[in-house]
Amino acid sequence: MLIPSKTVRPLVGLVSIALLGLIVSNVDVNCLHAQAASASIQGTVTDMSGAAVPDASVQVRNTGTDASQKTTTDSAGRFTVSDLPVGSYELQASTT
Repeated sequence: MLIPSKTVRPLVGLVSIALLGLIVSNVDVNCLHAQAASASIQGTVTDMSGAAVPDASVQVRNTGTDASQKTTTDSAGRFTVSDLPVGSYELQASTT
């Protein structure tokens, strides 16, 4: 299940999204500079009780180009995906 796409703009956004029994919270979407052509997405994956989910797989997919990047959460459930072209993205988090 994919969460609704969000457009990455040269502004800071905050999104709190539930998915697959996991919650991706405190997602910061920001560009490096006002005129930058790249951005980053940062967030935290938690379970339904609010506990951090370490080692969760996070996939960020550009809905315009279908290009994707994957990362893994740290011990506190945090993740960062950098150097993303500005565009609309879908996030998916899962555990094994």
